[in-house]
Amino acid sequence: LARGREILVTTKKPTTVEKFMSQTPSTLQAKGPGNKNDNVDVNADGTDENFMFKQRTFDVFWVDKASLMYRDGIAKTFDKETRKASIVIKRKSSIPLILRDMAPPEGSIFDPAKVWNEEKARRTVAKDLAALEESNKAKAAAEGSKKKKKKDVKKTTAEMIKESNSADKVLKDHVRDLQKLSNLKSLQALQDATCDTSSGKIHRMIKMLHFAVSDLKNGNVNGSEAEVLDILWALEEMESFKNLDKEIQKEKSSKKEDKEDKKKSKKDSKKDKKDSKKDKKEEKKEKIVLSADAKQLKELYKDGDNRGSYKDSLKFARKLMSSKKNLISFQLLEMNDRLPPLSRYNRKFRLEDWQCAVLEAIDNRSSAVVCAPTSSGKTLLSTYTCKSVADMESNGTVLFVLPSEVLVWQVASTYYQFFKGNVTICTDQIQFQEITGDAQVYIGTPLALEKALTKARGVAGQEMTKGEREFMVLDGGFNFEYLVLDEVHTLNGPEGDALQRIIQCTQCPILALSATIGNAVQLRDWFKNVVDRHLKTIDANGNPADKNEVLLKEYFARFINLQRYIVAEQKGKDGKVTRHNLVKLHPIAALTPERLKNEPDLVASLSMTPYDMMDLWKRLKAIFPSTVLDDMDDPDKFFSAQVDETKRITLNQTKDYELRLKARLATLSQSHPDLYEKLRIAKLPPPIEAKHDVSDSLYSVLQEMKKSELLPAVAFQLDTYGAFNMFKKLLNRLESEQQAEFPDYRKNLLKLAREKAQLRKVAAGKASSQNALEAEEDAKSGFTDESLVLEDTTRPHDKYVLSAAGKRLGVTEVEDIISDMKKSGESVDIGHALIRGLRRGIAIYTKEVGFSCYRRQVQMLAQKGRLAVVFSDDALAYGVNMPFRSCIFCGDMGSDLTPLIAQQMQGRAGRRGMDVQGNIIYLGMDWPYIENLMLGQISHVTGKEPRYPLMALQRKIAASNDINDELNFKHWDNMAFAKAMKKQQEVQKCHPTISEDMIEWMAGTTLADFCHGREDNSFYNTSKSICIGLGYIDDVGLSIDHNVATMIWELNDAPKSIFLCSVLDQLYDRFCYNKTKSYKESDSAQNEFLSVLLHTLDRTPAKNGEESFQQFLRLESSTGSGKLLNDDGIDLWKETESILVQQQEKIANLEISEEEKSKMLLSLPASGDLGPPLDKNVYEMLVTKQKGFREDQSIEERNDLKDRIVTLGQICLVAHNNLQQPHGKYVELEIHFRRMFNNIKYSVADMMKQLTDQPDVTEV
Repeated sequence: LARGREILVTTKKPTTVEKFMSQTPSTLQAKGPGNKNDNVDVNADGTDENFMFKQRTFDVFWVDKASLMYRDGIAKTFDKETRKASIVIKRKSSIPLILRDMAPPEGSIFDPAKVWNEEKARRTVAKDLAALEESNKAKAAAEGSKKKKKKDVKKTTAEMIKESNSADKVLKDHVRDLQKLSNLKSLQALQDATCDTSSGKIHRMIKMLHFAVSDLKNGNVNGSEAEVLDILWALEEMESFKNLDKEIQKEKSSKKEDKEDKKKSKKDSKKDKKDSKKDKKEEKKEKIVLSADAKQLKELYKDGDNRGSYKDSLKFARKLMSSKKNLISFQLLEMNDRLPPLSRYNRKFRLEDWQCAVLEAIDNRSSAVVCAPTSSGKTLLSTYTCKSVADMESNGTVLFVLPSEVLVWQVASTYYQFFKGNVTICTDQIQFQEITGDAQVYIGTPLALEKALTKARGVAGQEMTKGEREFMVLDGGFNFEYLVLDEVHTLNGPEGDALQRIIQCTQCPILALSATIGNAVQLRDWFKNVVDRHLKTIDANGNPADKNEVLLKEYFARFINLQRYIVAEQKGKDGKVTRHNLVKLHPIAALTPERLKNEPDLVASLSMTPYDMMDLWKRLKAIFPSTVLDDMDDPDKFFSAQVDETKRITLNQTKDYELRLKARLATLSQSHPDLYEKLRIAKLPPPIEAKHDVSDSLYSVLQEMKKSELLPAVAFQLDTYGAFNMFKKLLNRLESEQQAEFPDYRKNLLKLAREKAQLRKVAAGKASSQNALEAEEDAKSGFTDESLVLEDTTRPHDKYVLSAAGKRLGVTEVEDIISDMKKSGESVDIGHALIRGLRRGIAIYTKEVGFSCYRRQVQMLAQKGRLAVVFSDDALAYGVNMPFRSCIFCGDMGSDLTPLIAQQMQGRAGRRGMDVQGNIIYLGMDWPYIENLMLGQISHVTGKEPRYPLMALQRKIAASNDINDELNFKHWDNMAFAKAMKKQQEVQKCHPTISEDMIEWMAGTTLADFCHGREDNSFYNTSKSICIGLGYIDDVGLSIDHNVATMIWELNDAPKSIFLCSVLDQLYDRFCYNKTKSYKESDSAQNEFLSVLLHTLDRTPAKNGEESFQQFLRLESSTGSGKLLNDDGIDLWKETESILVQQQEKIANLEISEEEKSKMLLSLPASGDLGPPLDKNVYEMLVTKQKGFREDQSIEERNDLKDRIVTLGQICLVAHNNLQQPHGKYVELEIHFRRMFNNIKYSVADMMKQLTDQPDVTEV
């Protein structure tokens, strides 16, 4: 295996084998059992090197299996059939360790079941109390004014002991809280602290108020009126504090009255004695005795420090609040990032009514559709669903479908702890299941899940060995207790077709979570239609019964402010840009009179911050006559009518004011168009130049953001190579600026390290203090001192690190990251650009197939807030919960960046519970482009077309793997395989994975059909006629080789799979039949094999004026080349072209619509002879082993070439993994597809190396 490693070491006695191996040597996998021309390799001692391959298959992966495993001892085994002993090197998957490392901090994951049970208990108690109160009222009314005195019920000894123990516990907790608080000397420390008792919580809040008041009084830079009022409001919202403070105030008032009465009684001596006695009796009755907690609070008021008492601070804060005549305006302007629920001090978690309704539906095993904005609490619902199903006696499993790999890792790492390891992961690059227990939740992306659960190959890998489970080959079948769909609006996305098919064939209740969409009711009705069809619910008269209600909950509350900025360039006299300024962008700039009148949905979706609203109100007062403005336009009057006596505004109330302002703007734009346009134009941003590449501006912009505390940020650029270019240029600029300002910084680090190393040697008695000069000379000569490794000699200067001071990576952490990456086959060192970027607080996360371990490290670091800037394409767009404070749109991305994608991206800025405000920065975009992104659009979810021409093949494959289907089961001729299938079915009960009903549902009426009022159930018959016409199936079952059928289906690309199938006979005859081992492994055979694949699959036309693929292969002459034509190559090319033409004719003769035919044809049709001129670049790059791209290739060309090579690699992966199955006609082709895939992997690795390769400017 080219550049591979031998993992099967055959010795005379016994044989050593690595269990759960990632690959086998080419000499083993080149030969499969059952091939006529196999020559079994036998060692001198008579052992059969091929026996392992006969027992199981070995898939290839983009991420090497070996890199995801660690050694876990050895075991001796003896095979009775082969009479061979072997030593098995046991290996375990390292994915559980990865998930453990990626998991949120311990204690940060709360159990939603516990919260929901508490809420249910609270509601039950409230209901019972209400019923009791009603009952008592009724009794009182019936009995009249008669009252019977009830006797006190004597408490039992057990009850008294319980009360005593409870009181002791409260006292101990209180003492512990006081001890904890006594050691905290700063406001930040108190904010981070937690208390267990009610008295402790009050003490903490009062102490924070005291610190905030003291800072304000003393003119501290951190002191502010907003901080003081925020704490005061939070304190006075505490029910326990309110009650205790009332007690104290009552006692105070009572004492005051007593004093006044005493004075009065001395003056009034003429009253009779009877009245005097009566007054004394009344005074005795009204005497107030404070409770123990109130006494405690009263004593606390007297406490304090040298800056004053807590009581004085409370008085000061209350006086400050009462003195604010414009308290409403003050909150909107100065406390807009503190309005509940954004306040740092009163973040009470309590389930909303809409959440409770959904949780009740989940308890009842009903389906629900939830449409709510980002950070509204949808995650709680999905977690509860998984937890409740896992707790069932039936030990059920949840299928959790997510739109992206990064989300899969995020959810899986959380649930791995939650469900104690019983989590299955399924993405395009990595699949994992815990083989020691049953999965409680399957988490994955749609297309990968569909392939894994369909289990087209039947059994593979370790499953073929006595039916054992394989940790990278998932259990199959769509048998789940619940289906959870996160970001379900991605039904419109790239994998929306697979998602819709999963929904159609998964027969269980559904929880669908979505952002705000425009057709929520329609989507709910479609889900109800799906669920009804699954359960076939009918009433006694044969009509559909209304039992499967699907709950719909739409929620529109606001949870965070979103402030928009544009980047304006400031130029000097010479016309050069001197700095970049962040300018706030007011939403009114996009609210034209036409939009206000005709597009209310777009207007409603354009949010304003409280600051924007106050700014707009001031402008309205300044521009419009007072006669046209209403009283309720004034925020003070509007909110005064909404708030209670505390005058505390909530963020949700500002949404109501925003709606009123927009309604007023719509009216004013029609009644006073000139004045309105004057107002709008005044808010237009300054002129901005559109740029595709903004990498030169990034350094200056990020420095401004750092000053304004707008970091960390995620920077989006859909062009992957453009994103890498920005990362590299920013890294280079940071290093260059450091080198310019501190040219000797790295030298000084080295010098200091040598001095410390020398001191350590002297201390250890290994050296004298006189040889420092010798060490210096050795260093100049290139000799390294191993003792220097103890010092961090590559640490960047703090001034040129973008991460916050407490978040920067130390050298030990960096070494751990490097170690993990090396274990995963990612060759990096301390000087690699990606590692240097991490040290400066910058990273990149894209959808590339390389550096998967690095991406996981970036994800972990970003979730912990350790990175200041993460560059990404759309990989981080959907649902990722990371503490990014800002989102930067980097440059004009053309039509690729739609308002819908932009809406998802900006949802990453300002996450609830992590930040109080999100920020959107538009960089390098002109105003029309920004305006289009700002307005966005409310998406209507109609789904991507889920039906495809070869659907019928999926059902026939499933039937061929069903051991109970005697007519269709295809594997009786290979009893070992059949036994493995039988064993698997006994354990998993997954076959048939796709039933006849399920395929009819998937091929039936689609979501789009439903939304447009259409019904179409004819496509399954159309697909069957296509598959029969192509010769894939007949009326009974499969009519082609099982492995070929599974390959066609798993490729998920009709044209490529159909035409690859058409050339398989040619490939087998040309490269396998009667061919020697040396020929199969030769470069010439591999190059010819590649030419046929590219001729068939990579139908990219050659550019005008460039040498074509045919000319490069010397199949036709090129101008002035003078090269002899390759006659053998011409024959091979013409043979392939002829096959492609015949396949096109076969498709053309099918009795189906032209639309369906077009879905199966090549993008560039074959035309006979040498065909149309094709592009040569993929072939040239792979055959010449080109190390990355040429300098003359543009970013667009590099992106295109990379995508084509990765696509070819994916085809080779699927072809290899399917054709290698031991019961197939073309099993010998696996060696060619495997070698081709490995060559492509190395080519992709070279691209990634070139992409990330950048010299260190600061290197000494």
